[in-house]
Amino acid sequence: MISVLEQGAVIADRFAIESLVAQGGMGAIYRAFDRAEGQPVALKIIDARLGSAQDTERFVREAETLARLEHPRIVRYLNHGATQEGTPIWQCNGWTART
Repeated sequence: MISVLEQGAVIADRFAIESLVAQGGMGAIYRAFDRAEGQPVALKIIDARLGSAQDTERFVREAETLARLEHPRIVRYLNHGATQEGTPIWQCNGWTART
C-alpha cells in the first residue's frame, strides 16, 4: 500500500489534492483541483515502488490509450506527467460525479 497524500498537497505545481478516492495495484486515485484550468480532476499517482521499465511502459501505454478514446461512458483524458528523471508519476482525467 502506498502512502496517502495529504489534503492540500500540490502535484506538478498545478494539482491540489482534495481527497483519496481509491487505491489499487499501480497507485492511488485522488480528487484534485486543477489550479491552471479551475476545475476538479481525477489524478492517478503511481506507487513510487513501481519503477521497472515494464511498469513505466504500462503506465505510459495506459495514458496514451486513454488519450485516443472519446466516449460519454469513458473518463476524459486531460494530461500526464513525469519526474525530472523521466519516471511517469501522474495522469489527469476529467472528474465525473456519480449520479
